[in-house]
Amino acid sequence: MDAVMLREQETYGELMSTLLFPLDFQDYFAEPLTFVLDRSTASLPWEMACFAQMQNRMASEGRTPGARRSLSRQLQLARQFRTMLSPKPGIPPPRNRSLRVLVIADPAPEPELQLPGARREGRAVVEMLSTIKAYLNRLQPAHAAIKLDVVERIGEAECDFLEIMALILNGSFDVVHFAGHGIFTPDDPNRQGWVFGRDRVLTAREIFRARHVPRLVFANACFSSVIREGTPFAAEELNGSLAGIAEAFFERGVRNYLGTGWPVNDDLALAFAREFYAQVLVGQSAGTLLNYSSLSPQEMNGSTTSDGTQSEASGSQPSTLGKAIASARNCIYSSGGSTWGAYQHYGQATDYLLNWRP
Repeated sequence: MDAVMLREQETYGELMSTLLFPLDFQDYFAEPLTFVLDRSTASLPWEMACFAQMQNRMASEGRTPGARRSLSRQLQLARQFRTMLSPKPGIPPPRNRSLRVLVIADPAPEPELQLPGARREGRAVVEMLSTIKAYLNRLQPAHAAIKLDVVERIGEAECDFLEIMALILNGSFDVVHFAGHGIFTPDDPNRQGWVFGRDRVLTAREIFRARHVPRLVFANACFSSVIREGTPFAAEELNGSLAGIAEAFFERGVRNYLGTGWPVNDDLALAFAREFYAQVLVGQSAGTLLNYSSLSPQEMNGSTTSDGTQSEASGSQPSTLGKAIASARNCIYSSGGSTWGAYQHYGQATDYLLNWRP
């Protein structure tokens, strides 16, 4: 995680794959890949593993080889716990043509716990979801329109602890997006969750007591030293904290959990989230959708736009979670840093969030 330069990350990723993966592992690269992990192996950054041999394979197949590619940027990659095989108490809502999303960002009132970057991420997610909603409503006839409902609670003034608990318990949300501080206490599972204040933590057990749970929890939770009274987390602890939080949510029946294994760049986290939702709900890039927001319905349906280019909207379809996450990684990869590798998906890489067709 300390490797900032992309070349160093590739070297580290190739070393990791050489030490941990058998030689014939690449035979499985054509299919979605799931790592079944325990608490110990979950602390490793599997998403950053890469293979130089991929270049040789691409050349043999007549494709132009490029730079080394990590597993998580090329494949539909997900993690699962061994304990996920046991029955779950909660039931996620069925996948259909409606999606209800709750966005919670920067909820803590204490100045030392506030995260301006988390607040910006929350607003960017709401903006992208609103753009997607407008895009879908303009692209499709009224009788077939997809329903996208977004509820936002951003900043301490909007994040009343009890009101948010009531929203989650009674709102039947398909997706819950959280950006803020997280807390992980290995010796006390009841203290694993999201921080709403110095003395207020929403744990997985408290949040999802209801029978119905979200199909996706996306949490950019910062496990900073502020929560540990100035004691910094080691790299292994950071990954372990995400694993512990994700496992707690799975015990409540959450099918998919997407979180960060170490601190991320605020601007890149915002770009990742925006690209992820654009891909998973529409199958288009965030930039393309933002451009479409100024087009007419005829232009959106594939006619020539005002600048003479051809619109791509008519052929788009929602991406699986795995493909959307890979696209979001590639979107921010060249910007440097290790934010692209920090996102870890516990769940089903081939899941969709939305049905486009009745």
